[in-house]
Amino acid sequence: MISLREQRLLRIIDALEQRRTQEEINAALDRLEVEIKRTKDASGHEHVGKGSPQGGQFGKGGGGSSESEQTHGRKPRPANKPGQVVKPAEATPSGKPAKPKAVRGEMVEARREGTGKDARIVMADGKHAPEHIKASMVPPEWTDVKITTDPNSDVLVTARDKKGRPKTVYAKSLEVRNSMIKFSKIKEMLGMHAKIAGEIQKARQDAATKEEADCAWLMQVQATRPGSDRDTKANVKAYGATTLEARHVVETKEGVRLQFIGKEGIWHDHLIRDKELGKMLLDRKNAAKSANDKLFNTTYDDVHRFTVQRDGGKFTPKDFRTSAATSLAVETVQANPQPAKDEKEYKARMKEVAVKVSSLLGNKPAQALKSYIAPFVFAPWSPK
Repeated sequence: MISLREQRLLRIIDALEQRRTQEEINAALDRLEVEIKRTKDASGHEHVGKGSPQGGQFGKGGGGSSESEQTHGRKPRPANKPGQVVKPAEATPSGKPAKPKAVRGEMVEARREGTGKDARIVMADGKHAPEHIKASMVPPEWTDVKITTDPNSDVLVTARDKKGRPKTVYAKSLEVRNSMIKFSKIKEMLGMHAKIAGEIQKARQDAATKEEADCAWLMQVQATRPGSDRDTKANVKAYGATTLEARHVVETKEGVRLQFIGKEGIWHDHLIRDKELGKMLLDRKNAAKSANDKLFNTTYDDVHRFTVQRDGGKFTPKDFRTSAATSLAVETVQANPQPAKDEKEYKARMKEVAVKVSSLLGNKPAQALKSYIAPFVFAPWSPK
């Protein structure tokens, strides 16, 4: 049964969505893109993968990749034949909209020449890159650069960074399509929140699923990133829910806290908001044989299999984070639903929400805005 709080959240989201057409939502995404400056790429295209150049309205390092953890480090898709269009799947086996597959046109070798305003992209035959390929898309240290000659391609650039990790630059149009599907999915997940929570608690009583259920509970309440044992070639080891160790659980006067280094070397220090969850973490810490023992005897793959089975919803571990972030943003906006007096106040309010949500997620405010807060959430605040 859906709780009163969850019913209220869904009513709020429905009201917000009714105030915007599809065209208006897309325009809102354009507006957000300008405000948060996703990357230092002035062309408006997104760098995806670890080590992406980052910048943003709210300070250095705020607007890089969308934090799609399971796409980072992925080997680039082999190029299709010139002009071939990859049709997106219409729906997943569960009946939900599938994430659009990127259309990839003909890719040719290229390189970056020059620096600053004089930088340019030159193809292997010596010709300048087409107009839709900007020098700002390709950092100087990238190698094995390939660009598309097709202006309608979703994949614009593929390359490798200085650590040899694959990088991909996608067109803005693909991000818009993905965003609409993602946040539609998150709205559905909010409606199933109580049921999913109940299933998690029931699974915690079964020894066969207790490890995954306890880990999922942490992600659902604290919006903790799932984590992975995969070597990302980062300078420091990052931790997430599935890789946390006993030493990361700290008992303080305020309550139980999780203190650890997360993605991109960011220090996390989060107060556990649920007393029962805090007790579970302390029990696991005390049961560990050493400070470096893992809290949960599970892996990302096992937790992923567990989460997608909840209510048949096909919800991934990352969906738990996005759902928690959007819920917090909706509650914050609803607490002060009056429209902003002007554009300055509107941006100031957006920043306050972004800071609040990013403190929950442990990332940058601009990153929270771009990837974790549904764009229609700020509709009531739009200046009249």
